[in-house]
Amino acid sequence: MKTQKLLNALEEQIEALAEKIKPIAHSSFITLRFDQKLFHRKSHQLSECLFKIKQHFNQLKHAIITSRSEQVTFLTEKIIAQIGAITRESATQTLREQES
Repeated sequence: MKTQKLLNALEEQIEALAEKIKPIAHSSFITLRFDQKLFHRKSHQLSECLFKIKQHFNQLKHAIITSRSEQVTFLTEKIIAQIGAITRESATQTLREQES
């Protein structure tokens, strides 16, 4: 039960992030914004990064079901780092617009 509550909380964070970046999700940026360890693809839109987070979340749920604790830890840490990176990026959008 505790695991399910944590999954629900993480899913709520992902959905809140999706809502927060909705206005800028499909805006392209010229230079890569993120470390390639966070997002392997060379993403040029936040929507692509959000898609990757959702993929990792689905992998996390599967790892929990199959009791793969090392993968659960790895994916959880990665998802949290990805959410943090996108949150910081979305917070800097007004500054980036002023630079243009």
